[in-house]
Amino acid sequence: MYGLSVGIARVGDTLPAPVYALLSGLNAATIGIIALAAVNLAGRAITDELTRVLVFLGGALGMLYTALWYYPVVMVGAGLATMAWDLRWPHTLIAFAVVRPWRRIRRRRNKRANASDAEKGHEFWPRRTSIIHANITSSSSEKPLPAAPRNSETSSLTETDARYLHPRP
Repeated sequence: MYGLSVGIARVGDTLPAPVYALLSGLNAATIGIIALAAVNLAGRAITDELTRVLVFLGGALGMLYTALWYYPVVMVGAGLATMAWDLRWPHTLIAFAVVRPWRRIRRRRNKRANASDAEKGHEFWPRRTSIIHANITSSSSEKPLPAAPRNSETSSLTETDARYLHPRP
């Protein structure tokens, strides 16, 4: 160590070319080792697509703007984005904005199809058989309902017969 200190004491303001080349090589090797450790750490820490996107955006934003207040804001924003994603808020919004209107459209189409089937005389409620009808009326205190009309009789429906086209309230 003493010899090294005596040698450094004799060096001027600029380093000799071989020493400068050695230090530059050590600097590049150190940066390479740090980059390798970062890649290995990222491979273990990034487990989903959201984390990958947040790491990319955080790195890109960190290179573009370097104010002191900026990094905590990026960290809080990434935390809020992760919380929203884990609580499935975007999924709920998408379901509310996209899926539910499509369900309404499908229901309307089905209602129209059922209405057109009813106009053609097709039944969309099953007929009550005598066994089912007897079980229903035996458990209730109401008087039994008359038998359901046949397809040929559906053109002249009365109020009593119309109850069979819709379920009881």
